[in-house]
Amino acid sequence: MSTSSLAQASAHGLQPSSPRVWRQREDVPTVTRRRGLFVAVAPLVALLLLSSCDDDSAPPASAAAGETVGSGDVSGGGAGGDTPTWHGAVAPIVMDRCAGCHGPGGIAAFALDTPEAWADWGAIAVASMQAGRMPPWLPAQGCGEFAHPLHLEPAQVGVIEAWLKAGRPLGDASKATPLPEKKKLVPTHTLAMPQPYTPPPTTLDDYRCFLLDFKVDEELYVRGTQVLPGATSLVHHVLVYALEGDMLSKAEAADAKDSVPGYTCFGSPQPSGSGGGGGIGGFSGGFPNQIAAWVPGISPRVLPPELALRLRKGSRIVMQVHYNLASGKTETDTSSIQLVIDTKPPERVLVTRPLIIEALNIPAGQDNVVHERLYRYYGKGEVQVHSVSPHMHLLGSEFRSEVVRKDGSKECVVDIPEWDFAWQMGYGRPKDKPIVLKDGDGMTIRCVYDNTEAHQPIVGGRKLTPRNVKWGEGTTDEMCLLYLDMSEAFTPPAPAGQKACVGADTCTATCSAGPMSCLYGCDNVAKTCGTCAISQIVSCTSSACGGKLLGAQACLTRCMISSLMFGTNADLCLAAECGDAWAQARACIDPKLSAGDCDQKLSACGVAFKE
Repeated sequence: MSTSSLAQASAHGLQPSSPRVWRQREDVPTVTRRRGLFVAVAPLVALLLLSSCDDDSAPPASAAAGETVGSGDVSGGGAGGDTPTWHGAVAPIVMDRCAGCHGPGGIAAFALDTPEAWADWGAIAVASMQAGRMPPWLPAQGCGEFAHPLHLEPAQVGVIEAWLKAGRPLGDASKATPLPEKKKLVPTHTLAMPQPYTPPPTTLDDYRCFLLDFKVDEELYVRGTQVLPGATSLVHHVLVYALEGDMLSKAEAADAKDSVPGYTCFGSPQPSGSGGGGGIGGFSGGFPNQIAAWVPGISPRVLPPELALRLRKGSRIVMQVHYNLASGKTETDTSSIQLVIDTKPPERVLVTRPLIIEALNIPAGQDNVVHERLYRYYGKGEVQVHSVSPHMHLLGSEFRSEVVRKDGSKECVVDIPEWDFAWQMGYGRPKDKPIVLKDGDGMTIRCVYDNTEAHQPIVGGRKLTPRNVKWGEGTTDEMCLLYLDMSEAFTPPAPAGQKACVGADTCTATCSAGPMSCLYGCDNVAKTCGTCAISQIVSCTSSACGGKLLGAQACLTRCMISSLMFGTNADLCLAAECGDAWAQARACIDPKLSAGDCDQKLSACGVAFKE
């Protein structure tokens, strides 16, 4: 069952109040309340934090591997199949749907992984199953295909109920139905924090990043990961990244500032206050390359042979650990990560990126506040989406995503008609059924909010008063995100010494369509320096072309995010979606670029125009 971030929040006075969104949970009175205040983190961080905690379910990238487990024979399991037994039909259902949290190392307050445990908790568990509260599963049926849905069919609940009524018979252990196999990782590398770290007991939530001692001297490929938290009573979650370039320089500088291990980092692996947030400017250096995560109950991440994560030459691995000290006690931590690494290139490279609506406006007192946006892929080839993870905060009421094909037809991706901040997770597609986007295809995200008085959370025992809410990292701010685990065809690493904006010089030197069209028509630009370049161009031309840029701002932002997410050809996107507004902006900008007005700023992105 899933990690409950909201239950964690309730330990420090943050509670929901709307019965429509926040469901009663008499079956889990203190499931995760031993952990502390959950502070909603920035979009670059929250991805794998919200994955399922079922023992054989996995974070989004593992779901991409298509590793599913059975839920057992629901026909019975006793003599003649009349009475269900533990070793027959019941244990496979429990181990597949319950034991990930209600078992050893799980976050639940009580166990359900043995027949004895059901003597005390069985009636409550069945009542919650019948009411649809457990296992937590928010997506509406009939929308999307998922590798391992957690919901129980009525027949499965009936098996457990009949077994309890029959007195919990064990059955014949020698004829037991095979249980789901747990994932196992055989690591090639184990990397520990360089020094033990003791969080200060006076800090409620401590976000600390640690540079691990591992040199990436050549391009490497990660095929499996497992985080091993050290101080399990304090570690709330762990996220692991491979940083390079300017992001790595900032991290190394912060790490060297004092003798205390690591550096403070909140919202991303960038040092706090270094400007690693969202928006076109915030993404100008690209997204941190996330390679692993841990939350209680999560399984090892094992990728299939055709998929791998990329560690670029010169990058360094950074482990971000969130410590919670709600108990007021501290201890020394030595968390580590196990990796399966090799040098053999995969067929496809796995990446994790969010679709985002950052310009949120949720007026006080209003219900049914809708924010919706469509992002399209333009270019050659295709994008494969293996998993989706929606994310909103406390005012969210509905979330929906659809694929919109080039011909206008639509396919539902995920539909959550009753949003619940407490039970967010990643929804993996079946291995052989990724979402495939080709030229002109797109995906929508639709977030609906309720900012009425009845839907306000309770903080410190007091219900909040409705206020105007916008995008923000705090739990009482809001977000609208859909994290995508995607794969793209493998391309060889850039040659040593290659400028950051791979291929831009050659492309612009042989192009006659005008500087902006030439730059953003280069296929590699979107993946390497597109947002850096547009940020510098806007900066150096805003005084002369500000009005023109303002007119194209919405579609410019949309196309730049689409470029980052999907590797979209930005010029094709801008031409298709921005029309006259972009044509007017380009007519103002192109002469400035041709005259060299932006050369100095663009050099920071590895761009040089050759006339």
